Amino acid sequence: MRQTFAPILAILLAACASSGPAPISSGTSGPRVHGRPAPSGRLDVANALASAGASNAITTAQARALFGAPDVERHDGAGAMMVWTTPGCAFALGFANDRLKIVEPGPRRTGDRAPSVPECLAELRARPAP
Repeated sequence: MRQTFAPILAILLAACASSGPAPISSGTSGPRVHGRPAPSGRLDVANALASAGASNAITTAQARALFGAPDVERHDGAGAMMVWTTPGCAFALGFANDRLKIVEPGPRRTGDRAPSVPECLAELRARPAP
């Protein structure tokens, strides 16, 4: 699936190269949604991403609640891809049957160093709220 995911991610990244900022993700002091504390009972970002591939993995709706509206979203049959971008990172989440399957941080521009998941999350947290 990774071989299929990479070309799709490249196409989506090209489409979002000029998109503006989206809402911030959770902060370091606990789960946050759009810069405000998340209601109790919500997954935090680390647990949400760690659930990838499991039967209890987060849904696309839960991903939106954690990270805000994606800059790019694509649905193909039972699959979906959501991408959030920052100046140095394109953070992609791949879903199958509305459950998180893939967490893929990537560089915003071809040839740049690929950031880690923590680096992408830090950039997402630093974005201003809409």
